[in-house]
Amino acid sequence: MKHRKGFSYSVLFTRTDRQEALKYILQNSFPEEHGQVFLPMYEHYRRDRKEIEQKALFPGYLFIFSDLAPNALYEYVRKSRIDMKAFVKTLNMEKIYNQWEPLLEEDNGANLRDLTDEEENFLEQMLDEKGILRMSAGYLESGKAIVVEGPLVGLDERIDKLDRRNKQARLKSLILGREVYVGLDILPKRVFFPNDKDAPEVLSDGTEINLEALKKTMNGFCMVN
Repeated sequence: MKHRKGFSYSVLFTRTDRQEALKYILQNSFPEEHGQVFLPMYEHYRRDRKEIEQKALFPGYLFIFSDLAPNALYEYVRKSRIDMKAFVKTLNMEKIYNQWEPLLEEDNGANLRDLTDEEENFLEQMLDEKGILRMSAGYLESGKAIVVEGPLVGLDERIDKLDRRNKQARLKSLILGREVYVGLDILPKRVFFPNDKDAPEVLSDGTEINLEALKKTMNGFCMVN
């Protein structure tokens, strides 16, 4: 996604099982010249099918990218609810309408709010033009993921959990204060640095083996014997 002058992002909370239907309804009634309604997705590896699929990056949240004034956007969502079959929470709506500065309450959530500048920059860094977070790739160094390809480059410190078998990682997101799952393929370091003789090989269970160091050790052992 690319930033456009006068446009900003808002996020709308809805039920996860109705988010696709809600997106369709809003998207088809939203004035095209004023932006778009979208559901951020991420590429997800299906190990059983050995193929890449897409899943919702923020389940239960729709994003609106528009140049509408806060009260106009509020009014658009309010009127659209008449045609919605999805259940949309209405908590904090008065604050949003009057001040547009609601806080996302941990106990029940807010229905609609603007993203901060920091959140917008983070979102635009991750998503492509189609609103999709593509698969990234990297290697392990001392048990830590180092991302060298894809949208997660530079976000190594935000990765707090790895699932190498399913090519997935958990990322501490700046958006909505949530942790999200993202696509990350961990490969041997030699794939990225083929001339690095000291680069360890990585086994399927994540174990790192430095072949050069192992060879020297074995040679030393043979000489002793």
